[in-house]
Amino acid sequence: MIHKRIAATSAKLKLPPYGATLALRLKFNNAPFLVVVCYGGNAWRDHEKWTARLSDNEILLMPGKEHPSNFNWPVHECCVVVDYSEGPSVFQVGTLVKALLRDGAASVTVWPSFVAPSEPRLRYQPGLGVVQTQEMVRTFMGGAQ
Repeated sequence: MIHKRIAATSAKLKLPPYGATLALRLKFNNAPFLVVVCYGGNAWRDHEKWTARLSDNEILLMPGKEHPSNFNWPVHECCVVVDYSEGPSVFQVGTLVKALLRDGAASVTVWPSFVAPSEPRLRYQPGLGVVQTQEMVRTFMGGAQ
């Protein structure tokens, strides 16, 4: 019942760029293994990179000047990766995660593409203890619908 209410609300919203193909796949129970949402200053370039790398998955774009809740994200029961580059704030990325979970994503993994994997994410600083030194990959699980 909850899913029908969410679907009715989301149906009134527009699809994100490249979302029509994914919506059609889901309509015919042909969900991709992975959905990637590119967000930030390099989103268009990242979209091309992911498209070349993953042939059977769907790559969507989050337009920088739009609010994530203004879109109907066709991600019901999909695993989603948000690949964001420099530009959006942590709050803006969080808002996108909430919109994806609202529309039924099974999980949302936030992957900041500007992070240097060879650098430590945590460091000990005298007087402060262990502090985070750069963004980390985080996964948020969706609720059962």
